[in-house]
Amino acid sequence: MFVLRTTDREDDREERALWTAPTGSGEARRLTRGPDDTAPTWSPDGNRIAFLRGGQPAQVWLLPADGGVPEPVTALPLGAGAPVWSPDGTALAFTATADPQPSAWAEDTATVEADRVSQEADGPAGTTRSALYVLDLADHRVRQVTAGHWHVGTPAWSPDGRHLAFGAAVGPADGGPAGSGAYCVDVTRPGAGAQPRLVGGGAGIVRAVTWTPEGDALLVVGRTDIRPGHLALLRVPLDGSPSIVLTHDLARLAPGMSADEDTTAAIPATPDGPGIVALDTSTGREGPAIRHEAARPLKPAARVVDVRRWQQRLTELAERHQVPGAVLGIARGAHSEVAAHGVLNKATGVATTPDSLFQIGSITKVWTATLAMQLVDEGTLDLDAPIADVLPKLRLADPRVAQQVTMRHLLTHTSGIDGDVFTDTGRGDDCLERFVGRLDEAAQNHPLGATFSYCNSGYVLAGRVVEKLTGMSWDRALNERLCVPLGLEHTVTLPEEALRFRTALGHDCEDGLPPRPVSTWGLPRSAGPAGLITARAGDVLTFARVHLAGGTAPDGTRLLSERAARAMTERQVELPDTRALGDSWGLGWIRFGWGGHRLIGHDGSTLGQSAFLRVLPEHDLAVTLLTNGGAAKDLYRELFEEIFAELAGLALPEPPRPPADPVLVDARRHLGRYERAGTRIDVLETPDGLRLRHTTTGPLAHLMPDPVQETALVPVSENQFLVRYADSPSWIPVTFYSLPTGESYVHHGMRATPKVP
Repeated sequence: MFVLRTTDREDDREERALWTAPTGSGEARRLTRGPDDTAPTWSPDGNRIAFLRGGQPAQVWLLPADGGVPEPVTALPLGAGAPVWSPDGTALAFTATADPQPSAWAEDTATVEADRVSQEADGPAGTTRSALYVLDLADHRVRQVTAGHWHVGTPAWSPDGRHLAFGAAVGPADGGPAGSGAYCVDVTRPGAGAQPRLVGGGAGIVRAVTWTPEGDALLVVGRTDIRPGHLALLRVPLDGSPSIVLTHDLARLAPGMSADEDTTAAIPATPDGPGIVALDTSTGREGPAIRHEAARPLKPAARVVDVRRWQQRLTELAERHQVPGAVLGIARGAHSEVAAHGVLNKATGVATTPDSLFQIGSITKVWTATLAMQLVDEGTLDLDAPIADVLPKLRLADPRVAQQVTMRHLLTHTSGIDGDVFTDTGRGDDCLERFVGRLDEAAQNHPLGATFSYCNSGYVLAGRVVEKLTGMSWDRALNERLCVPLGLEHTVTLPEEALRFRTALGHDCEDGLPPRPVSTWGLPRSAGPAGLITARAGDVLTFARVHLAGGTAPDGTRLLSERAARAMTERQVELPDTRALGDSWGLGWIRFGWGGHRLIGHDGSTLGQSAFLRVLPEHDLAVTLLTNGGAAKDLYRELFEEIFAELAGLALPEPPRPPADPVLVDARRHLGRYERAGTRIDVLETPDGLRLRHTTTGPLAHLMPDPVQETALVPVSENQFLVRYADSPSWIPVTFYSLPTGESYVHHGMRATPKVP
C-alpha cells in the first residue's frame, strides 16, 4: 500500500490518494480519490485500513481493505495525527493538537511537566499542544489520554495492547536548553492510572520509540544528552535499570518495520553505510543489511554533501566576487554541513567561522509569517478578517484600507501601504506600536489587493498584530515560540544580543573600489518583523527543516500544523514580473519554478549584508548563503547553480539578458517620474537612448554610498526592459504596466511604483 502524489499543474495543486499493489504480478489498484489522503496503515488482521484525510482540518478515516466507501471516525476540532493500530485491532492511537487545559480523561496528567510549565506561565493562554488520544473502534469513542503544557510524539503500542509509549519534550524550569524523554502510559485506566511515567532519564533527546517483543523495555532512537551529534539506538528497560546503547550513528528506525523476537531494523546516519541494517535488540550487533539499491525510496536518492568541495568553491567564488565573508549551509534531510569563508569585518580581520552570525534580512519575513500562522492554528487569528478587529485604533492614509486590510494582504504584499518606510521609533518594546501609530503618514501606494508591491511596512504591521495577540513584544514572541523550541540560542534580533557572538559587519562598494565596512550596523528596531533577525547558517537551515517536515521540529515538536505549513507554500498572488525573482508568492515564502520543479525560499538585504535561502521539498534539500558585502547576488547564482545541479540534477532558470538583436519600441508613454516612499525613478530620453535614474530618498539615503544611480534602459518588448547597475554584471528587469483602473506603474526591484501625474 502506498500514497501516490500527483500534481494538477493547471490549478497548481497536489493531490494524494491511497493505492495498493500486489507483491507478485498484477496491476496497482486505487483505493481512494483523495484529494489529500495520507498515513495509511493496515489493521492487524489485514481487513481494514486507517488513514488521514486532509480537510479543515485532517481526520482519521477507515476503509475496508477490499475497497468500498471510507468513513470518518474522528471529528476533532483541531484535527488528528497519523493513526497507529493496537495489536488486537480494537483501537487506534494518534496524536493531535489540543488545548493545554486538562481533559476529563486525563485530569491528573498535567503534573507531568509542572516544573517546566512555570517558565511559560506568562505566555499566551491559548497556546496549543500535541496530546495523545485513543479511539475505541467498538463505539468510536475518542479519549484524550494526556494533557498539559508539553508535546507528545508518535505513539507505539505495547505487545499486550495495555500501554502506549511515546517521546515528549521536557526542559528545566530555568529556561535552559530543552530536551525530551520517553514515557509510558496505561491506557486501560482513566484518572491517575493514565498519568504518563518517565522511562529512563529525561535529560536527553528522543526521536522515536518502539517496544521489545517481550514488552519489558523500550527501543529509543535518541541520545542520553542534548549535545549536537548523531543519534543512537538505546534499549531502555521499564524496571529502571540502566539504558543500553545498542549502536551509535543512527538516523532512525526503519519506517514500517518493528522488532521481531531478536532484531529490529534501523537506518544508519553514515552516508556511505548500508540502507537498512538488522540490529540485535540485546547486544546491538548488526545482522544482514538491505542496501539502498534494494530499496524503492519515496524521494530521489540523496547525494552526499561533500563539504570540502563546497568549502573550496565558496572560497574561489567569493574571492572572485569580492565578498569579504560568507557562510554556506546545505541540509539534506537531517544532515547538514556549513562552510565559511573570509572575514567578518575587514577593519578587524576577524575570521568567519561556521558559527558566525549574519543578518538574514527579509528572510525574517518567513519567520514572522510562521508566527502569524501559529496564531491561525490556535484560532486567535483569521487570515481574511480585517486586522482592525485586533487593532481597532489602526489609522492608515486611506481610512477604508484601515478597516479592510487583512493579514493575508500583509503576508502577500498586496496591502498597497507604501512599503519602504523605516521610521525610527526608538529602542523600547513599544517601538512597533509607535511605528504603526504613524503609518497614516505613509501613502497608499496602490488600491488594496490591486497588485503586488514588496512591503516592509506591511510586515511591521503584521508583527504588531502578533504582539497584540500574544501579549508580548515581537522579539520575545519570536524567541519563545520559535527559537526556544528549536534550540536556536544564537538567533537574535537586537544588536546587544548579537555582540555576544562572532557577528558580521556589512560592507559596501563605491566607485569600483573594494568593499569597505559600513558606518551603521543595522536598521531601526521598528523594522524587526520585516528583517532584523541575525543568525547562523545552521539556524536558518533548522528553521527551513521545520517547513520541510510540515511544521514539525527535529525533536518531533509540532510548531505549525501541516495544513498551515502547506498553505504558506501555496500560490497566493501572481507577480507583475516573473523574471526578477520568483514566479508567485505564498504566505511569506517566495515561490520559484525551476525547470518544472517547485521551490520555496526568500532573499534578504540589509546594510551591506545579503542572504539567500532556497528549499526544494521533493529532494528534502535546503541551501542558504549569508554574506557581508561584494557582488553577493552573483556569488549566489554561480554557487547555487553548481549545488543544485550536483545534488538535485536541477538547473537554475537562465538570468534575463538583452536580446541578441536590438528591439525598437516606442517608449514615450513610459517617460516621466515614478515615486513612492524611499524611491524616485526617472525614465529619460537622451541622445544616447533611454535612461533610468534610480534615486534612494528618505532615511536610507544617507546610508547609501551613492543614492543616485543612472543606467541605460534596454528594451526587451514594448513594456519589458532591463537595466544593469555599476559594480554588478547582473541584468535587472523593469516592467511597465497599468492597473485595470488605468493608473500607470513601473515594477522594479519587486516594488510597484506609481507614475507621478
